[in-house]
Amino acid sequence: MTERMHIHIGETELALSAEPRFRQAAVSAVREARSIVREKIDADPFFGLTFHPCEPARGDRPLIRRMCAASVAAGVGPMAAVAGAVASHVAERLAEEGCSHAVIDNGGDVALMTSREAIVRIYSGDDSMDDAAFAVPATGGRIMGLCSSSGRVGRSVSLGNSDLSAVFSGDPVLADACATRLGNMISSPSDLKGAAEEVCGIGGVIGCLAMMDGSVAVCGDMPRLAMARGRG
Repeated sequence: MTERMHIHIGETELALSAEPRFRQAAVSAVREARSIVREKIDADPFFGLTFHPCEPARGDRPLIRRMCAASVAAGVGPMAAVAGAVASHVAERLAEEGCSHAVIDNGGDVALMTSREAIVRIYSGDDSMDDAAFAVPATGGRIMGLCSSSGRVGRSVSLGNSDLSAVFSGDPVLADACATRLGNMISSPSDLKGAAEEVCGIGGVIGCLAMMDGSVAVCGDMPRLAMARGRG
């Protein structure tokens, strides 16, 4: 039976919905992903600081290469993809362990593989609106990413002012980087449509959604949207 569990390691606060027997594998995967990123930053402090795209270096681990590739595709720094990278690493580990249904939420950056429809709710921070809830259909064994950014909610850096910028992709690492790019482009509601269209044109992005001050723009093939009332 699927249960909701919390894993808190360092700066990582991860909510995991899966069978309890996969918890330890998830903990191990979080520690491994954090170690890989820390190792890279220790070797190259610029990697952890830059807001600019970053090409991989010789000898970089696969997870770091994926973060670099996502940064180049989205035009942001590689650490813009770190939460999605950790969530993706956990999802891949659980899949290796035989898990077929898991939702890994790393502070609003979600990697999921589902055997049935899953409702993923993202807090928008806009008191004039209800929160965004996405009904993600069964993924058929694929790991998908539904990642978010906000200029008003959370600890992640955004250069924009959106209430919520969300991106859906078959790669959670890319989804995270592109959500940051989408959020960075939005300073006023008039930016929503153009920003959503531009980010949806990035290769690998399936769809995106942006909210600000009661206005919403959606582009591409996002999961079915409902508005989830209440807070939590």
